[in-house]
Parts: sequence; C-alpha cells; structure tokens
Amino acid sequence: MGAVVGKGDLERYYDEECAAMLKAASERLTAAGVAFETRKVVGPVAETIMSVAESVRADLVYMGTRGMSALANMALGSTATRVLHLARIPVVLIH
Repeated sequence: MGAVVGKGDLERYYDEECAAMLKAASERLTAAGVAFETRKVVGPVAETIMSVAESVRADLVYMGTRGMSALANMALGSTATRVLHLARIPVVLIH
C-alpha cells in the first residue's frame, strides 16, 4: 500500500475513520459517566482485538455482531466468530 499511498495519508485516513467510528459511542459513554479508553490499532481485525485484549490483561471481550444470519455467517465467516475461536477469555456477543 505504501507504494501507492503515502504513509502520512494512510495515517490520516486511519485517524479520520477511527474518529468517525468511535464518535457516537464515545459521546454516549461520556454522557453516561462511564470511564473508557480508546485505541487505534491497525491489523487483521479478530487477531488484533485478541492481541490488545491480551496486552491489557482483559477479563472479558464484549462485542457486537453485525446481524448476519446464521447462513451468511457460515458462508462468509465473521469477526465475532474468529474472535470466539481465538479467545482464551470469555467473549460476550450482542446482537
């Protein structure tokens, strides 16, 4: 990717996308008085989620699913399914 897009442009893209994705959740958590921390980490999604969970010594991974049907999930796989397979700690999935 570095041959086509400069490193600075790629970092800006990740920063903007991350901020946009976290905006609503961050606002709701702040309004509710919930302490939280955000991180921008780039990599294979499920593997990166579990790597971060391990590095912070998390007791639990709590994540939403995108509402895929069982058939679509079997055919395409999903991040949630991959996290379940990689996890050594409990994972709570919210649909």
